Parts: sequence; C-alpha cells; structure tokens
Amino acid sequence: MNLVGKWKVCQMMSFDSESGSLVYKTKDELSAQGDENEALRMFGTLVEFTEDGEVIMLLPIPEGVSQEQIDEAVKSGKAEIRDGMIAMEKKAWKEEDGKYFYDSGTKGEVLGKPVSPWVELTIEDGLLVIPMMKLEKVE
Repeated sequence: MNLVGKWKVCQMMSFDSESGSLVYKTKDELSAQGDENEALRMFGTLVEFTEDGEVIMLLPIPEGVSQEQIDEAVKSGKAEIRDGMIAMEKKAWKEEDGKYFYDSGTKGEVLGKPVSPWVELTIEDGLLVIPMMKLEKVE
C-alpha cells in the first residue's frame, strides 16, 4: 500500500464504559453516546503523508476565527494554511523492509534504555492505524 496522499479520520479511540477498555468508534457511535468532545472535532481532520517523508495533520479552521486572525497566525509563523485547513504537527514517516513507521516524538527511557520514537503503522481492514485513530485514504 502507498501511504502518500491524504487520509481522513474515520474512527477514534474512546473509552467504552461497558467493557472498561479503549475501543475505536466512528463519529456516529460517539455522537450516539452523547460525546460532544474533542474526539468528535477530530473527525474533520485530514492526515497527509508526503512523498518527502512528512506527516502533516490538517485541521479545519475553527468556527468564529476571522481571516484577520488567520493572517496574523500565518505571519507570525504559528500556523500554515494548506488546502484551506490549518497545517499542524508535522512529523516524519518512513518505510523500512516493507513496513511503515511514524515518528511519534516520544522521548525517554525504560529501564535505562532509550525508547525509539518510531512507531509501526499497521493496516486493519483497509484502514491505516496511527496512534489513537484509524484513517481511510481519500486522495
């Protein structure tokens, strides 16, 4: 599978009170249980994998943000507008031995050994699984 392109969030990890565990849920499932939280807003997010090894989170511009505010954020370097969305959180991705990896930015040690920031990305039922989300390719 070629990762290059845009992917939309189609499932988010959420706490399931019945099982007491984290499970992936669609926007409709989260809405049906009355969750009006940040997770629902994430369904408007696109994740772009570029040919030059970048992963860019593209978030919809929030309602009520004026063009003046957008222009100021861009001018100050705090934001980049890409395809009418706010480009946030640029990370790296790579392919090694037919497997895909994402730079999670994780730093630290476990029992004195450094933790690798590279997390393997998997495909489940045609969906790309990245931390806390499942994505469907749109472009």
